[in-house]
Amino acid sequence: MKNIHLFKKTIDRELIVNGSLLSAILCLSISIIFNNFLQTLYNLTDTYWLGKIGKESVAAITVVTPVQNVIIQFGQGISLAGSVLISQFFGAKDNENARDMAEHVFASPMIFSFAAAFICFISS
Repeated sequence: MKNIHLFKKTIDRELIVNGSLLSAILCLSISIIFNNFLQTLYNLTDTYWLGKIGKESVAAITVVTPVQNVIIQFGQGISLAGSVLISQFFGAKDNENARDMAEHVFASPMIFSFAAAFICFISS
């Protein structure tokens, strides 16, 4: 991965390695901020519409939220650990291993999410 295009701002190796640390962190954190905003918006919308159905529906989502958060946190933990490993390979200019690690970081949460979805489907 040579360049990451993010809102018309290109983040490349030069910016990350030799550029301003604050600028690199801000550019990389935009996607995390956007993701958290969408997750909060999703939860608020869910609660609003379920509140129109009844108390039991809101209670059900309250029970499910901790399980959902565990699944989300697992994915974020794997992503964070993977980004550290990818950064180490990237810094060592070992692009092949960085690419392989990126594939593993993508595959691990996907496999976990399919397993969690299957378990939830069977449980329901």
